[in-house]
Amino acid sequence: MFQFQTVKINQSIIYLLNYDALEIAEHEGSLSATELERLATFTSDKRKQEFVATRILKHHYFPVEQIQYNEQGAPYFSNNSFISISHCKGVSALAINEHHPIGLDLEWINPKAKKLQSKFLNKEEQELLDTTNETLMTRSWSAKESLYKLAQMKGAIFKENLIIRSHSAGSDDYFDCQIRKNKVKYSVHLTSRRLDNLIITINSRNLQAF
Repeated sequence: MFQFQTVKINQSIIYLLNYDALEIAEHEGSLSATELERLATFTSDKRKQEFVATRILKHHYFPVEQIQYNEQGAPYFSNNSFISISHCKGVSALAINEHHPIGLDLEWINPKAKKLQSKFLNKEEQELLDTTNETLMTRSWSAKESLYKLAQMKGAIFKENLIIRSHSAGSDDYFDCQIRKNKVKYSVHLTSRRLDNLIITINSRNLQAF
């Protein structure tokens, strides 16, 4: 069973597809030849399900558009709209923004983020954030994933290139961050929204070099 939902965060609209089960063969007929070719490159059933779920979502809201990929593997629409794609168990999402590039991430609140926080947070970030807070650690991991997509930098090191500078809690949580890429620093503001136990993280404006 599929459930569609939309969420607006700042200038971005996020389209969500919730599903309990997905039989890939049942939906192959709705895929284009290009999509079928890309599907065939995946060996993992999980990755295949995510790919098909995203196309179901795309077909539902944007039946004419085709998802394309740049040299860094980041997706975009042929009409030059900025998009970003994310998945977690049972959920696929596609965000669109007409104004600037975006990096979307979805995460279920999970104790694993708290246990592994030393793997993705540097010493200063661990001192800044409450590393005993399961929800905040999930938000922080999601923030790093969002920054990674925005950076479009293969080999980016989460603890060195993708930095959380401050955090504030409220109806939405906000992270003031930096991307350090090719000796240039970029300021990034992320919004982290909670829907039940699902964390949605996306940047609120374009990267700003300083």
